Amino acid sequence: MTGGNTPIDAWTGEFGNDYVARNRATEKTVGNAARAFGEILSHIKDSPPTSILEVGANIGINLRALGGLTDAELFAVEPNASARERLVADKVLLPDHLFEAVATKLPFDDGAVDLAF
Repeated sequence: MTGGNTPIDAWTGEFGNDYVARNRATEKTVGNAARAFGEILSHIKDSPPTSILEVGANIGINLRALGGLTDAELFAVEPNASARERLVADKVLLPDHLFEAVATKLPFDDGAVDLAF
């Protein structure tokens, strides 16, 4: 794709902003994520992650769930400015734990976090 029509252009533009506006971190959506991550984390309970990175966090439904399940330090990369604003405004992440980035260019060294998804 050329001329500003890449998937990242879509996620950082109007399409991405509409997606942010449509999504809600409700008790149900966060609860569903908590159940899923509770199951995942139960398999590594003897060596739980101390740091977790979500790549493409949007409004942070997964991170909200993880925040209730673990004491791990949470990080995210998110290309959409509206989503990043929500993550900080809703106190899902500290501003210095949130990065404007994409999966192909993560601002982390290899091994910098214990769990990435």
